[in-house]
Amino acid sequence: MISFSDLLSFEKLVTPTIIKIVYYIAIVLIVISGLIGVFSAFALHGFFSALLALLTTLVGLLACRIYCELVIVLFGLYDRAGEIRDRIGSR
Repeated sequence: MISFSDLLSFEKLVTPTIIKIVYYIAIVLIVISGLIGVFSAFALHGFFSALLALLTTLVGLLACRIYCELVIVLFGLYDRAGEIRDRIGSR
């Protein structure tokens, strides 16, 4: 868990924790907008438009997941670089 002193000293990064929250919020918003898109496309244009809207929603979910994973990996690399720096410095 992140303590207040970690927030002030920048020793522990908060972005990986925040990105998980952002991911869950984005998932909910993508699913809601996807459902609205599917139903409205089906009502206005038919089955194939609804299928396209569903496919677009699935691609949006995948893109959101990939983006969030990339951000977490980048911050993980930063943490590992700090560990390497500390190990080299202790020699």
